[in-house]
Amino acid sequence: AFKISKSSIKRTIKKPLFIFYPIIIIFCIASLNITLSVLAILPLIYLSLSLSFNKIIILCTVTGIALNYIYINRLIGVHDKIEKDYLFELSYLFQVNTSVIIITVLTASFFINKNRKNIKRIELISNHDALTGMLNRRSLNQHMMNTINSMRDGENKMMSLLVLDIDHFKKVNDTYGHAVGDKVIREFSAALKQHTRPQDLLCRWGGEEFLIIIQGLSENDCLDIAERIRSIIEGSPLAISNGHTVRCTTSIGVSFFHLERIEDFHEAFKEADKLLYIAKEQGRNRVNSSPDVNSITKPIA
Repeated sequence: AFKISKSSIKRTIKKPLFIFYPIIIIFCIASLNITLSVLAILPLIYLSLSLSFNKIIILCTVTGIALNYIYINRLIGVHDKIEKDYLFELSYLFQVNTSVIIITVLTASFFINKNRKNIKRIELISNHDALTGMLNRRSLNQHMMNTINSMRDGENKMMSLLVLDIDHFKKVNDTYGHAVGDKVIREFSAALKQHTRPQDLLCRWGGEEFLIIIQGLSENDCLDIAERIRSIIEGSPLAISNGHTVRCTTSIGVSFFHLERIEDFHEAFKEADKLLYIAKEQGRNRVNSSPDVNSITKPIA
């Protein structure tokens, strides 16, 4: 059995509603049941949250025509039993009530669609680090949860976790100022994006610490990536004002884990963070991995 995420549930609900809504209207017309027909408006309220304004206009138009058709037919059937003035009043009230409901749906849909870009922008800002554009800590945890929820029962995913830290970053800030420090972080993150795959998860964990999660590669391949990143950072001085350059290095801790529950990720982070701390104690500018994997290290000069 599958573990279903909230987003997949929403997609499952939305598609049948949009596809079958015209069928609901046709059924209501065929039944000539006023109560059932008015209830047909209710799915419009949900659809207005997700569909484009143009689609909602079409659905509201079809719904309005259908409801009035149903009501007119019902009035024709009973007009001999109801006084003419009262018949007109009933018809007027029904049209007003129907119009108010549909106008409300249209208004809600208009404002939702008008602000959809702003909503997406807010989501993007809340899920990504403003300086680097990478995932932030909260968003990475959510990605891990989504990966777990999408797995089949009994399935586990082998992953590699790289924890990277810019060496002596405080000294850069103290010497050149925070503007240069921000530029170093941006350039560092750009190098990580350039030398990883699109499917790899990159995260600014906080300050000058970054995470990379790699799936589908062997342990040695992941260590090769870590060493390549270390070498590139070491050999790429950053140009700043007045012809000066800043040279940075990075220390990297690498752990490997099977993802079955969110605690597996947290434990892998603790291990990689510990390996990073050891790399710093050993002189920085090196890659350390789990003891049972051949570590790639740069000899201390």
